[in-house]
Amino acid sequence: MSPQTLIDCAFPGTFAHVSDHLKKLRVELERNAVEPEPKDDILIVLAELLNNIVEHGYCASGKGNIHLTVHAHKRPDKNAVYIRTVDQGPPVPTDALIGASLPSLTKDIQDMPEGGFGWFMIHTLADSINYERIDDENRFTFCVGF
Repeated sequence: MSPQTLIDCAFPGTFAHVSDHLKKLRVELERNAVEPEPKDDILIVLAELLNNIVEHGYCASGKGNIHLTVHAHKRPDKNAVYIRTVDQGPPVPTDALIGASLPSLTKDIQDMPEGGFGWFMIHTLADSINYERIDDENRFTFCVGF
């Protein structure tokens, strides 16, 4: 069966637009009968990645677009959703791409880090992650199988 496009759009890199497109993707995943666990994994990975683009790539300025493409592949042996994002933010630091470890959880709650969990969740929940920097664009592709 050929891949089905669930979303193919470009939108301003703002938290409000990210939220809107995550809601649209949730509807598309439900419409395509994606079970709750992989649906949640897909949405968590995408939310973390898109929010990183807005916060770190565009410094929450809203000055930049994100192109998002989501395809569903349904096969007898394994289903998967492939997601691609393209943005024009600065290159992603190499240390974010080579895997991520969970920040220490042994500290008192007030001493816990605010960040550092996103890349860990992305690497844990996605089956594959690919990053390319081409012509001043960051291009992420990841897959969540189910």
